[in-house]
Amino acid sequence: MDNLTPRVLDGIAVLDRTTPSWFRSVDPDTLDITSARNCVLGQTYGSFYDALNTLTVNETVHPLDWAQDHGFLAGDRRYDGALTRIWAYAVRARQAS
Repeated sequence: MDNLTPRVLDGIAVLDRTTPSWFRSVDPDTLDITSARNCVLGQTYGSFYDALNTLTVNETVHPLDWAQDHGFLAGDRRYDGALTRIWAYAVRARQAS
């Protein structure tokens, strides 16, 4: 799926704006986009669902649609592995800078 990377970049922009040190909380080796606790939002906010409650409070779209639009969900299980790898790469890059 070609649009995963731009969606992750949108998610990074949200996290940078709302939780600037988010990448320090994320372990790219245990990152798993399919896990409510081990995904980026889970590792940053404690759970995927707690994060959605916080981040989408002023949004007009459904929280799961918002999560997909911002690269926190693949939207198609076939792309979960690719999305996890893209996030892990982004986290490692951010931690190295």
